[in-house]
Amino acid sequence: MVNMDEFAAHTTCTTRPCLEQHEGELIDVEGNYVFPKQKAFAVNKLALKDGTTIILSPPKNELRNHFASENDNTRMLIRGRIFTGPIPDKYRIIGRTPEPYLLDIEKIEKL
Repeated sequence: MVNMDEFAAHTTCTTRPCLEQHEGELIDVEGNYVFPKQKAFAVNKLALKDGTTIILSPPKNELRNHFASENDNTRMLIRGRIFTGPIPDKYRIIGRTPEPYLLDIEKIEKL
């Protein structure tokens, strides 16, 4: 049996106003992957077409393999839950930076 939820349409965002409009929702975000250059406190990021940078939470499965140096600057479509404002306590994000965060990542496609 096919799970129709896997084929449900999700909003695709490429700019910060779109992210803000879908606060807390599961969305697709399109941008260029930015591999961390710094050693300490390194985080994976996605750069959107309007210059917005999103912090990507590490996926808890094989999707983590996409976050590698050979994919630096690769165009990607990443599905996750976006937070531009306060992040719910259940995520236990400490020392947050002001950038939007994409959490609960469940799909990554190279474009």
